Amino acid sequence: MTLIDVSSKKSDLRRVVLVDDSDGFRSLLQWFLGSLPEVEIVAQARDGFDAIEQVARTKPDLVLMDVCMPKMDGLQTTRKLRTGGESARIVLLTAYGDTIPRWLADEVGADDVLDKSNLGERLREAIVGGRRRLPEDDGNGNGCREGEGKGTT
Repeated sequence: MTLIDVSSKKSDLRRVVLVDDSDGFRSLLQWFLGSLPEVEIVAQARDGFDAIEQVARTKPDLVLMDVCMPKMDGLQTTRKLRTGGESARIVLLTAYGDTIPRWLADEVGADDVLDKSNLGERLREAIVGGRRRLPEDDGNGNGCREGEGKGTT
């Protein structure tokens, strides 16, 4: 009788939590990530509060998180996860280009920042490669448009 070790195949999976207030964008991410055999989506969340609960519940390897969300934005959520001892890679996603300054992403504990409008291979690299890449500091604050992502509902 031949035994097949399925545990090594399972350990190669990247357990991912998707966090975005847009149902459409989460669906797009789910579709894209579903095409990657090394990814398992273990939870989804619509805001920072739900993200903290889902990360604690599922213990993912990676959190893909929108920067601008109601209630608690991605920067605040990342800071709370890091101060709570969370070690998963956290990749922030922004619809506003490279508007997250390097010092701010570093300060909150993000591992990478990707522009939603140009994800392509960068998203796959961020998932499987694990390299740290942050945009250059442009001094624009938190990367959200006026009134967004500042803890408002």
